[in-house]
Amino acid sequence: LFYCVPKIDILLSCLRKTTMEQNISTNENEFFAETSLIDIIPNFRSETIHLISGDFGPFRPSKPVSVPLWIGIYLKKQQKCKVSAPFWMDAEYLEKKLQEEKQHKEELMGDLPFHYKQIATLLLSYASDDLTDALKIRTIIEDIENIRESKIHDFIKSMQDPTNIVKLNNISSAELMVIREVTSSAMNTITMYKAAREQRNDSSQYSSSLMETQGSTL
Repeated sequence: LFYCVPKIDILLSCLRKTTMEQNISTNENEFFAETSLIDIIPNFRSETIHLISGDFGPFRPSKPVSVPLWIGIYLKKQQKCKVSAPFWMDAEYLEKKLQEEKQHKEELMGDLPFHYKQIATLLLSYASDDLTDALKIRTIIEDIENIRESKIHDFIKSMQDPTNIVKLNNISSAELMVIREVTSSAMNTITMYKAAREQRNDSSQYSSSLMETQGSTL
Protein backbone atom coordinates (compact mmCIF):
# COMPACT_ATOMS: atom_id res chain seq x y z
CA LEU A 1 0.00 0.00 0.00
CA PHE A 2 2.78 2.43 0.88
CA TYR A 3 5.07 2.00 -2.12
CA CYS A 4 5.05 5.75 -2.62
CA VAL A 5 8.18 7.81 -2.16
CA PRO A 6 8.14 11.57 -1.45
CA LYS A 7 10.06 13.98 -3.63
CA ILE A 8 13.52 12.60 -2.89
CA ASP A 9 15.20 14.76 -5.53
CA ILE A 10 13.82 17.88 -3.88
CA LEU A 11 14.80 16.61 -0.44
CA LEU A 12 18.37 16.04 -1.59
CA SER A 13 18.57 19.48 -3.15
CA CYS A 14 17.39 20.98 0.15
CA LEU A 15 20.02 19.03 2.08
CA ARG A 16 22.72 20.19 -0.31
CA LYS A 17 21.95 23.84 0.41
CA THR A 18 24.30 25.57 2.82
CA THR A 19 23.06 27.78 5.63
CA MET A 20 24.06 30.79 3.54
CA GLU A 21 21.75 29.81 0.67
CA GLN A 22 18.38 31.26 1.60
CA ASN A 23 16.53 31.02 -1.73
CA ILE A 24 14.01 28.18 -1.67
CA SER A 25 12.22 27.14 -4.84
CA THR A 26 8.47 26.77 -5.18
CA ASN A 27 8.80 22.99 -5.40
CA GLU A 28 10.92 22.88 -2.25
CA ASN A 29 8.37 25.04 -0.45
CA GLU A 30 5.65 22.60 -1.45
CA PHE A 31 7.81 19.71 -0.26
CA PHE A 32 8.12 21.24 3.22
CA ALA A 33 4.37 21.90 3.28
CA GLU A 34 3.70 18.24 2.51
CA THR A 35 5.47 17.24 5.73
CA SER A 36 2.75 19.00 7.76
CA LEU A 37 0.52 16.63 9.71
CA ILE A 38 -3.16 16.20 8.92
CA ASP A 39 -5.84 13.84 10.20
CA ILE A 40 -7.35 11.25 7.92
CA ILE A 41 -10.05 8.62 8.35
CA PRO A 42 -8.83 5.44 6.62
CA ASN A 43 -11.13 2.78 5.16
CA PHE A 44 -8.49 0.06 5.29
CA ARG A 45 -6.47 -1.87 7.83
CA SER A 46 -2.67 -1.69 8.03
CA GLU A 47 0.04 -1.71 10.66
CA THR A 48 2.27 1.21 11.65
CA ILE A 49 4.62 2.49 8.97
CA HIS A 50 8.10 3.65 9.95
CA LEU A 51 9.52 6.67 8.15
CA ILE A 52 12.48 8.95 8.71
CA SER A 53 10.08 11.62 9.97
CA GLY A 54 8.41 9.27 12.45
CA ASP A 55 6.02 6.36 12.91
CA PHE A 56 2.46 6.65 11.62
CA GLY A 57 -0.44 4.33 12.26
CA PRO A 58 -1.70 1.76 12.84
CA PHE A 59 -4.47 2.28 10.32
CA ARG A 60 -7.94 1.03 11.18
CA PRO A 61 -11.21 1.65 9.30
CA SER A 62 -13.09 4.74 10.55
CA LYS A 63 -10.43 5.51 13.18
CA PRO A 64 -8.76 8.95 12.71
CA VAL A 65 -4.98 8.98 12.47
CA SER A 66 -2.41 11.71 11.91
CA VAL A 67 -0.11 11.43 8.89
CA PRO A 68 2.07 13.78 6.82
CA LEU A 69 0.11 15.64 4.19
CA TRP A 70 1.83 13.83 1.31
CA ILE A 71 0.68 10.46 2.67
CA GLY A 72 -2.86 11.76 3.14
CA ILE A 73 -2.97 12.99 -0.45
CA TYR A 74 -1.54 9.71 -1.73
CA LEU A 75 -4.18 7.68 0.15
CA LYS A 76 -6.91 10.07 -0.95
CA LYS A 77 -5.92 9.55 -4.59
CA GLN A 78 -6.16 5.79 -3.98
CA GLN A 79 -9.61 6.32 -2.41
CA LYS A 80 -8.27 4.80 0.80
CA CYS A 81 -9.30 7.60 3.17
CA LYS A 82 -11.20 10.77 3.84
CA VAL A 83 -9.33 13.89 4.88
CA SER A 84 -10.25 15.83 7.99
CA ALA A 85 -9.76 19.52 7.31
CA PRO A 86 -7.36 21.41 9.62
CA PHE A 87 -9.19 23.61 12.12
CA TRP A 88 -8.15 26.76 10.24
CA MET A 89 -9.64 25.56 6.94
CA ASP A 90 -13.10 26.47 8.13
CA ALA A 91 -15.07 29.15 6.30
CA GLU A 92 -16.20 30.92 9.49
CA TYR A 93 -12.69 30.90 10.98
CA LEU A 94 -11.13 32.17 7.73
CA GLU A 95 -13.74 34.91 7.45
CA LYS A 96 -12.63 36.20 10.86
CA LYS A 97 -8.99 36.14 9.70
CA LEU A 98 -10.00 38.05 6.57
CA GLN A 99 -11.70 40.77 8.60
CA GLU A 100 -8.64 41.02 10.86
CA GLU A 101 -6.40 41.50 7.83
CA LYS A 102 -8.69 44.27 6.56
CA GLN A 103 -8.79 46.04 9.92
CA HIS A 104 -5.01 46.01 10.47
CA LYS A 105 -3.86 47.63 7.26
CA GLU A 106 -0.18 47.96 8.19
CA GLU A 107 0.34 44.58 9.83
CA LEU A 108 0.24 40.93 8.79
CA MET A 109 -2.01 38.96 11.11
CA GLY A 110 -1.06 35.55 12.51
CA ASP A 111 -2.82 32.29 13.40
CA LEU A 112 -2.30 30.72 9.98
CA PRO A 113 0.36 28.05 9.34
CA PHE A 114 3.67 29.11 7.77
CA HIS A 115 2.79 27.00 4.69
CA TYR A 116 -0.93 27.78 4.73
CA LYS A 117 -1.06 28.67 1.03
CA GLN A 118 0.56 25.40 -0.13
CA ILE A 119 -1.47 23.27 2.29
CA ALA A 120 -4.73 24.91 1.26
CA THR A 121 -3.91 24.56 -2.44
CA LEU A 122 -3.13 20.84 -2.09
CA LEU A 123 -6.22 20.05 -0.01
CA LEU A 124 -8.52 22.05 -2.28
CA SER A 125 -7.01 20.30 -5.30
CA TYR A 126 -7.18 16.71 -4.06
CA ALA A 127 -9.67 16.60 -1.17
CA SER A 128 -12.24 19.31 -1.87
CA ASP A 129 -15.05 16.77 -1.56
CA ASP A 130 -14.05 16.25 2.10
CA LEU A 131 -14.17 19.97 2.90
CA THR A 132 -17.30 21.82 3.98
CA ASP A 133 -17.89 24.91 1.80
CA ALA A 134 -14.78 24.23 -0.27
CA LEU A 135 -15.63 26.93 -2.84
CA LYS A 136 -16.17 29.53 -0.12
CA ILE A 137 -12.92 28.50 1.60
CA ARG A 138 -11.03 28.89 -1.68
CA THR A 139 -12.50 32.36 -2.24
CA ILE A 140 -11.71 33.60 1.27
CA ILE A 141 -8.15 32.29 1.15
CA GLU A 142 -7.60 34.07 -2.17
CA ASP A 143 -8.94 37.29 -0.61
CA ILE A 144 -6.58 36.89 2.35
CA GLU A 145 -3.64 36.29 0.00
CA ASN A 146 -4.46 39.40 -2.05
CA ILE A 147 -4.74 41.63 1.01
CA ARG A 148 -1.51 40.33 2.50
CA GLU A 149 0.29 40.68 -0.83
CA SER A 150 -0.84 44.31 -1.06
CA LYS A 151 0.48 44.95 2.46
CA ILE A 152 3.84 43.43 1.58
CA HIS A 153 4.16 45.55 -1.57
CA ASP A 154 3.38 48.68 0.46
CA PHE A 155 5.93 47.59 3.04
CA ILE A 156 8.63 47.12 0.40
CA LYS A 157 7.88 50.50 -1.18
CA SER A 158 8.14 52.21 2.21
CA MET A 159 11.63 50.87 2.91
CA GLN A 160 14.05 53.80 2.95
CA ASP A 161 17.16 51.68 2.54
CA PRO A 162 17.00 48.08 1.20
CA THR A 163 20.21 47.30 3.12
CA ASN A 164 18.54 47.85 6.50
CA ILE A 165 17.59 44.90 8.69
CA VAL A 166 13.82 44.89 9.11
CA LYS A 167 11.38 42.78 11.07
CA LEU A 168 8.13 41.53 9.59
CA ASN A 169 5.95 39.30 11.79
CA ASN A 170 3.55 36.53 10.76
CA ILE A 171 4.86 36.15 7.22
CA SER A 172 4.16 32.95 5.30
CA SER A 173 6.60 30.90 3.22
CA ALA A 174 5.10 32.03 -0.11
CA GLU A 175 5.22 35.68 0.96
CA LEU A 176 8.79 35.28 2.13
CA MET A 177 9.76 34.09 -1.34
CA VAL A 178 8.29 37.27 -2.85
CA ILE A 179 10.22 39.50 -0.45
CA ARG A 180 13.45 37.60 -1.07
CA GLU A 181 13.08 37.95 -4.83
CA VAL A 182 12.40 41.71 -4.62
CA THR A 183 15.07 42.51 -2.04
CA SER A 184 17.60 40.27 -3.78
CA SER A 185 17.04 42.16 -7.03
CA ALA A 186 17.37 45.47 -5.19
CA MET A 187 20.57 44.37 -3.48
CA ASN A 188 22.07 43.27 -6.81
CA THR A 189 21.29 46.68 -8.28
CA ILE A 190 22.85 48.45 -5.30
CA THR A 191 25.96 46.26 -5.47
CA MET A 192 26.40 46.98 -9.18
CA TYR A 193 25.91 50.72 -8.57
CA LYS A 194 28.46 50.77 -5.76
CA ALA A 195 30.99 48.82 -7.85
CA ALA A 196 30.56 51.23 -10.77
CA ARG A 197 30.91 54.24 -8.46
CA GLU A 198 34.04 52.83 -6.85
CA GLN A 199 35.50 52.16 -10.29
CA ARG A 200 34.82 55.75 -11.34
CA ASN A 201 36.41 57.03 -8.12
CA ASP A 202 39.49 54.87 -8.67
CA SER A 203 39.79 56.12 -12.24
CA SER A 204 39.43 59.71 -11.08
CA GLN A 205 42.05 59.27 -8.37
CA TYR A 206 44.43 57.64 -10.85
CA SER A 207 43.97 60.53 -13.31
CA SER A 208 44.61 63.11 -10.57
CA SER A 209 47.72 61.23 -9.41
CA LEU A 210 48.99 61.00 -12.98
CA MET A 211 48.51 64.72 -13.57
CA GLU A 212 50.34 65.55 -10.32
CA THR A 213 53.22 63.29 -11.36
CA GLN A 214 53.44 64.92 -14.78
CA GLY A 215 53.35 68.38 -13.19
CA SER A 216 56.18 67.54 -10.84
CA THR A 217 58.25 66.22 -13.75
CA LEU A 218 57.80 69.45 -15.67
